Amino acid sequence: GDCSAATDCAASTSTPDPTYNYVQNSGFETGSLNPWEDGNNSVVSENAHSGTYAMQVGSPSGSGAQTIGGLSPNTLYTLTGWVKTSSTSVTAQVGVEDFGGSETYLTSTSTSYIQLSVVFTTGASNTSATIYCDKPLSSGYVYCDDFSVTEGRTVVVNLDGAGSGKIFEGEGVLSGGGGNSRLLIDYP
Repeated sequence: GDCSAATDCAASTSTPDPTYNYVQNSGFETGSLNPWEDGNNSVVSENAHSGTYAMQVGSPSGSGAQTIGGLSPNTLYTLTGWVKTSSTSVTAQVGVEDFGGSETYLTSTSTSYIQLSVVFTTGASNTSATIYCDKPLSSGYVYCDDFSVTEGRTVVVNLDGAGSGKIFEGEGVLSGGGGNSRLLIDYP
């Protein structure tokens, strides 16, 4: 085209959609594992976090994994997944590997659903990652549901009332973001 007018040569940029979920069958609502890999796991119609189905990973050990494609190199992503265990002696792991960095995961032994969130950055030439919900060797089961991989950092705050920290009793709003967030208790 003719670049004589500024509008003819304006650069177009695309803004990433932080709500786009790269995980297929993220809540197992198809009633099957596909495209999750079968590693001593199954889709069950009980113990779902939301909807009807969840993935049960089980006894004595097992894992459900999915390779996520279409990622951009050198880009920050957040993996989130909801997990619970059949007993506090059972450990659930939510993690990511094969993305161009070191494998990273979080664990939980909660018998109620809790959301785990793992942040990772793809390597210089990596456009895929493998996510998983894992149960190391032990008796019992892990239940996994509602997984997502989104671009950027997603902040997860679990408020369960079981912690021993400051207690907020009243009204207020949060202001700011990141390290400069503060609670405005006198906000009109």
